[in-house]
Amino acid sequence: MDNVHQISIANIMGMLYYHLIDETMDNPILVSRRQLPLAQLIHSEFIKIYSALFPSPSPFWTYYDKYIGEWAIAVTYENEQHFFQENPVRIGHKAAPVKLSIAAMMLLSNQENLIPQLEEAVDLILITLQMIDDWQDWEKDLLEGSSNCLVSMIQSDLHLSDRRPNVEEIKQAVYVEGCLIRYTDKADALHNTLSNIIPNFHLLYEFHAYLRNQLEEIARKIEQDRSILQRGGLEYLLSQQLTKGK
Repeated sequence: MDNVHQISIANIMGMLYYHLIDETMDNPILVSRRQLPLAQLIHSEFIKIYSALFPSPSPFWTYYDKYIGEWAIAVTYENEQHFFQENPVRIGHKAAPVKLSIAAMMLLSNQENLIPQLEEAVDLILITLQMIDDWQDWEKDLLEGSSNCLVSMIQSDLHLSDRRPNVEEIKQAVYVEGCLIRYTDKADALHNTLSNIIPNFHLLYEFHAYLRNQLEEIARKIEQDRSILQRGGLEYLLSQQLTKGK
């Protein structure tokens, strides 16, 4: 098995491990007793693969410590600090261990000098990816008290220092006041920053463009529906029927 396949498998193992750990932290009451032993077995395989590729003196393990530290800080303080407003890169750090595959590939190809550039690019992409997840999950996150980029932005907009916005306040902000346009603008700003970081890594740039476009399409559809509603309920009902007929 070549190095690329080994790193891909290790990355999948790492993703499974951190998913299980995140689930344990988010829903400790609902987690099966078997989940933590399973996570440990997966982590052992993860370490075994990377240990075969990188002996202990390798700088890979310095990057490992760095990314695990970023992840630990992000998941520990995500509900205590407004990362999305104050330090957005911490949003990306919730998935920081995914950068291990980048460090591995760059070290094996003798391009360690590119790692800082790629780290920054992946952090930006992970922010936008989290923004999409948070749009989809905002009601669930609000109910569970979990960190959420959209909720955080609306809380800041409403100057709510002592509580989070409620469901009706969020719906008002999204569907009446059009806050999703500004939410999308943040992803667009990340995309512009990304264009200056990775001119030679087109696939990363294109992937982020796809994510940014997803958010823009969601915002465009909401704004379109809002505009139709403002012009009259009959026009809205007709537009919905036409959409279903396509």
